[in-house]
Amino acid sequence: MVYFRFVEKIKQESVYCYPQYSGNYTYQVRARGEEQFVVDINRRTCGCNKWQLIGIPCVHGMAAILSTNHNPMNFIHFRYKKETFIHAYALIIYGINRPKMWPKSNEAPMECPDFRKQRGKPKKKRNLQSDEVRIRNTTKLRRNYIVVTYRKCGKEGHNIATCDKRGGGTDSVATTEGESQADGGSQAEHEDGQPRGGKRIRTQK
Repeated sequence: MVYFRFVEKIKQESVYCYPQYSGNYTYQVRARGEEQFVVDINRRTCGCNKWQLIGIPCVHGMAAILSTNHNPMNFIHFRYKKETFIHAYALIIYGINRPKMWPKSNEAPMECPDFRKQRGKPKKKRNLQSDEVRIRNTTKLRRNYIVVTYRKCGKEGHNIATCDKRGGGTDSVATTEGESQADGGSQAEHEDGQPRGGKRIRTQK
């Protein structure tokens, strides 16, 4: 049956409901938390209105039915029965000839509506059923499982923007021997101690 798997799922969820018989085929069913509903298995109604909408007992109605040891299949609407499907397709569906043999009409031919492209990125994944679970891709590593390691300091959890050692070394100044004066005298020096005639070379430690 089409609805058999759906009914079995409702039976498993009904174990968390606690029915209490009130009389005249009515039950007060207490669900999780402080929720409670009135179920009438004779009229096939429930306070949550789900039984009346879909024609299949809800979890509250299923708990009341199972407490009376009745078969839940007897409380399902007749439109889900096999006999209803057989009766719906009992009439003959006559075949037709090919389109070239159809009778001609004087009316204007019907045309397809203009194609209108939907906004946004096209959807590739189909909509899952209520009892299906989407299986995650196990071949790709998720982003929240990656630990970032900065290669220069070897520590985990930060990068070049948050590392304390990202400044590098300091610049220093080295000098070379300057040209001697024509009279063989000593070289004159600046106030900072560097020779006047020397060439400055910037090196990095």
